[in-house]
Amino acid sequence: MRKLDRAIACLLAYLLPDACIACEAALDPSERHLCERCRASIRAETIVTALPGRDAAAAAPAVCTSAFRFQGAVRQLVHSLKYGGRVSVAPELARLCLFAVRQVVSSRPLMCPAEPESAAGVPLPNGNDPVTALMTEEAPRTEPEVGPVIDGIVPVPLHHARARERGFNQSELIARELSSLLAIPCFLALRRVAAGRPQASLPRDRRLASTAGAFSAVEGRAEGLRLLLVDDVVTTGATLAEASDALVRGGALSVDCFAVAATPASS
Repeated sequence: MRKLDRAIACLLAYLLPDACIACEAALDPSERHLCERCRASIRAETIVTALPGRDAAAAAPAVCTSAFRFQGAVRQLVHSLKYGGRVSVAPELARLCLFAVRQVVSSRPLMCPAEPESAAGVPLPNGNDPVTALMTEEAPRTEPEVGPVIDGIVPVPLHHARARERGFNQSELIARELSSLLAIPCFLALRRVAAGRPQASLPRDRRLASTAGAFSAVEGRAEGLRLLLVDDVVTTGATLAEASDALVRGGALSVDCFAVAATPASS
């Protein structure tokens, strides 16, 4: 049924004029996915979310970095990709995230926030200019760029049954776009061995238990590498914590975590 729904959506997109994903207003020929007003409403931030169950282990990440809060137009973009099958949104999300990802792959480790379950926003330079500034390769920087400290980008995998049902893995699409933009290889170094229930359907206190033992590293693909683990949305960090631990068990030298958006602390 989902494949039929996606086919109908694609047909309607072809027959009808493009509309803004967030407000459904008709788009000008020069606009794509979002109208100018909705694009300008996106508040660009670098958000740091603590991952649960962390200790001082050097390779295991303590935090996840995100580029946006999971609300407004960003939420609509992610949902249109994840549930609406609009795979053309993946490059858009990757470019919007480019500034924040560059800070992870070319800078020192981030400090863990004081509140272990919260997502604290840190404004980007230039007073949170509209995200159109992030759509170019030459995004503003606060310090000189240094060489990459990441050997590869790894998407959080879907279970094979979920991937077959959806037809794609939204995290993999975003990771591959980031790989192309940053000229850093993308590795499918993880497999999801337990399906579990969708994280969005679970209360916060059950998400950590639901991901226990859910991932394993593909033999030989993580060993000796510094990796960036990529997901679409982070809430409690349970999925990223379990997936990054699997990469460390698979021999990764270090793992950093990045998600497009972080849900508000009240979620």
